[in-house]
Amino acid sequence: MDTTQKGRHKQMYQESGDNRQPGEYSAAPQVEPTYTEYAGYGEVGGYTPLPSNSTYQYSSAGQFPTPISSYPSFSTASGNDVEPPATPLSIREGLRQLPSQWWKTIWKPSQTKFLEEKGKASWGLLWIVILTTSVIYGVLQFVQPYIPGSLLNLTSWLSQSSMRYQTPTTSSITELNATIHQIQQWSGIFTGIAFLIGEGIYFLFAKMFKGRGTFLQQVYTNMLYTLPTQLLLGIIFTLPIIGGVLGYLLSMFVGIYLYILRIFSTQAVHRLSIGKALGVVLLPLALWTVLGFVLGFVIVIIIIMNMPMLNN
Repeated sequence: MDTTQKGRHKQMYQESGDNRQPGEYSAAPQVEPTYTEYAGYGEVGGYTPLPSNSTYQYSSAGQFPTPISSYPSFSTASGNDVEPPATPLSIREGLRQLPSQWWKTIWKPSQTKFLEEKGKASWGLLWIVILTTSVIYGVLQFVQPYIPGSLLNLTSWLSQSSMRYQTPTTSSITELNATIHQIQQWSGIFTGIAFLIGEGIYFLFAKMFKGRGTFLQQVYTNMLYTLPTQLLLGIIFTLPIIGGVLGYLLSMFVGIYLYILRIFSTQAVHRLSIGKALGVVLLPLALWTVLGFVLGFVIVIIIIMNMPMLNN
């Protein structure tokens, strides 16, 4: 140890109150540590609190993670949700998946489920399903009047029963009912055409509310639950003995539920809020109801004007 180092050690020992020589004491003097008060989160000397609802992105080694905003939740009104990739299904694959897609959309429906399905739309598959449903439903409608207890058979029986007590006042009404039953019997083959016309009307209303979906996407997603359900109801309505009663009981409840499903599909396909989707679905229904009342009123007036007792 040189002279300079010995002098420094001697001075350090004297300051600490130790009078021994540097060679007699080799341990370093004990220095009492100093502590700082706890500064808390977010203050000088403390830790930065974790931001709520945030994730972290790690940069290079030795640096602290930088908080970034979390991904936005699914929202059809904001438009921040990601469009699913367009992966049209082949006809064979689409027909294979149709039963599972039908069950997926009617059981616990949601916007997300319809959003996942709309990218699978294809015109080839759509035309096959529409034509097949029209043919099968048309055959069921045609044979129903000849099956005891089916829906159209029960309706026809009720109409014929009213003819037993027919008066000149009710004769025109009975003839009108018979005409309506004949139209219903043959209406099944036009199921696909009626479906496309209805979808066209809904599509126009969706565009009025700034909807962003395509006509193909809308028709496809609504086909997934509408046509299979209608075909299933057609089979139930054709059942002997119980088909007619079940038809009257199920028609109203199923119809209401299909409108609920249409609201979900409209939100998913056209990226609309719940209020706008309700407008797209309910405004055509209101217009059809008003037109139905007007048409019924006109028919009643025509019947009254042609009553035999009034002509005499």
